[in-house]
Amino acid sequence: MGRCRRSAARRRLHPAPEAQRRGSAARGPLPRARAAGVDLFLEGAQGSLLNLHASARLGERLPTGGGWSPWAWGNNRLWDSHVTMTPQPGREFRIARARLAAGTVRLRIAVHGERSFIWPAGTHEFRSPDWAAIRLP
Repeated sequence: MGRCRRSAARRRLHPAPEAQRRGSAARGPLPRARAAGVDLFLEGAQGSLLNLHASARLGERLPTGGGWSPWAWGNNRLWDSHVTMTPQPGREFRIARARLAAGTVRLRIAVHGERSFIWPAGTHEFRSPDWAAIRLP
């Protein structure tokens, strides 16, 4: 007997583990694991730090004298995040240009889940000179 249409659709959305492992070098060095949450740390051109968090909830926090402020859940003004449904599932952050000034912006990513990791590896959440840098016009 043939498989029903619903089963075929489910297989496309949830491929077998062998299909998930195949991958390609173009996808980069990031581990393939489901993330429970992602923290995106940003340092703006003026040196201000910001931590954006995306999991089941969206929130952000600011540094305060040696630590971070409490999470402001649902306080995602001028940014958003959602799960992408591509061959390589992931999380996408969309940040309004008004949120980041022109100049060099530094970023750090911390993924929490089955296989947690930090990129760039070995960086600390308060030492931004070690973070990746991008130049915004």
